[in-house]
Amino acid sequence: MKPEINVSDVIARLGGTTAVAEIFGIEPPSVSEWKQRNHIPRARLMYLQLAHPHVFEGNEEAEGSSRATNGASQSDTCPEKVA
Repeated sequence: MKPEINVSDVIARLGGTTAVAEIFGIEPPSVSEWKQRNHIPRARLMYLQLAHPHVFEGNEEAEGSSRATNGASQSDTCPEKVA
């Protein structure tokens, strides 16, 4: 069984519900639903682990988060930087 992350903690570390909604271009109630269910959709979680690895550092519950970037820096993983 996979360890679970604390979704509320991850969202707080990213700046809150509105900030996370802005990252994905979605409405804040969708992010609030993630918190209520303690579940971030897989593709969105994978993106967060790559684009914002600092949020998952030291969080042993986030499986694979320390190796998610394979040594890439945050600027290397931001979609705005991808050509």
